Amino acid sequence: MALYIHEENQQILWCLFDKLPYIITNPHKPVLAKCKETIFKETIEYFYERNKMKQLSASELEKLNKDTLIFINETLVNTFHITPSPPQIQPTNYSSLSKPEIASLATEYIPYKDKPTTQNPFSETIGDEPISNMEELIEMYKKQRIADEPVPLN
Repeated sequence: MALYIHEENQQILWCLFDKLPYIITNPHKPVLAKCKETIFKETIEYFYERNKMKQLSASELEKLNKDTLIFINETLVNTFHITPSPPQIQPTNYSSLSKPEIASLATEYIPYKDKPTTQNPFSETIGDEPISNMEELIEMYKKQRIADEPVPLN
């Protein structure tokens, strides 16, 4: 466990703390900035207490670091995440619109209704021709391969 609480490992975890998905999506929460250090210390203490008698290998330390960061992210989500309410859409009262206004709305909608015409990406013709000098190319590559082979030292 000495590797887990080593200063270098703590610095790595602290740097990765700022790259957690919750921190990236909510970087300017003032409450989060105040609690960040406390959450970090408490999480490190929690994992240390659970594993203090273990002798960690490098792969076990890596897994414990991953588990630590996942736990921190889940803690942040559970502590600070407030589900946003969906935006309120005000229905348009079309009965109050005049006929010219309705016609203008209809003409605005027409371009979105029609599918754009796209060119078939597989209709492209490629002007490949059969290789006419295959024997010549094979001989050239054989000579090149022989020239590239190392010379045995006797």
